[in-house]
Amino acid sequence: MSQSPPAVPPEFSHYRDVRYLTTGGQKQVFSATCDKHGSIVLKLFQAGTDRARFEREVSAVQQLGSRNIPAILEWGMLGEDGHQGPYVIEPFVPGGSIQQHIDAGSLQDHNIIQLAHDVLSVLTLTEQKGIVHRDIKPANLLLHADTNAIWVLDFGIARHLDRTALTVGPMGPCTPGFAPPEQFNALVSDIDVRSDLFALGVTLYTCVERKNPYLDGATSHTEVFQRMQSTQLPRLSREPDGLAGFTDLVAAMTQLRRTNRPRTAAAALEWLNDLLAQRAQ
Repeated sequence: MSQSPPAVPPEFSHYRDVRYLTTGGQKQVFSATCDKHGSIVLKLFQAGTDRARFEREVSAVQQLGSRNIPAILEWGMLGEDGHQGPYVIEPFVPGGSIQQHIDAGSLQDHNIIQLAHDVLSVLTLTEQKGIVHRDIKPANLLLHADTNAIWVLDFGIARHLDRTALTVGPMGPCTPGFAPPEQFNALVSDIDVRSDLFALGVTLYTCVERKNPYLDGATSHTEVFQRMQSTQLPRLSREPDGLAGFTDLVAAMTQLRRTNRPRTAAAALEWLNDLLAQRAQ
């Protein structure tokens, strides 16, 4: 017998058209309509959520203010002393995640080039603000249904480079198969925008090839990490959308040694823009 979807707390009982979307990353996500903001996404974080980490996500998003990142309309703590956990309200962005489009076979080559451009633009901004996202992956990127723009979601494990790291332990927060070696090895001083460039490169590879060699056939996270310590991602088998040189860009972004990757997101974006300009000639 299937379980009923979770319900929103009474504080949001006046919301209309409430629809449960998903659970993940220590939070439940709903879409709804309210008089104040119109169509929104409501994120309910678990009780016991690390408040410092939650407030860091809010701070990161509020600092960035990018058109490719959903704004935070409201946030706070539910219940007395926040014992029910924090919440965030964001505008609803119509569309599906890149992972959903990969699974459905609906991702087009021009979407992949747009993804590279839009996410590199966001990473250029995060770099200027001293923020590393640390969880770039297909599930955290959304293809807007109307504009085809790519939106970057979930700054839950983002890190401000000018603040003390919250993570303590032998392995840093990450998604196996996308995070670079310096991140899952918790080499905190080595984590910068080049870590996000690596994850974006693996994401682009996954979009083009419809597979991730680090994950395919792996039976444990340990096996994935072992592969990523020693195995360079293969080169792309083709240039998506006929964009000559795109394979070189992805190969550079996914180098295991971070010193071999583009030094900045701005440099990687300039590389991509040069490729696009050459094609337009």
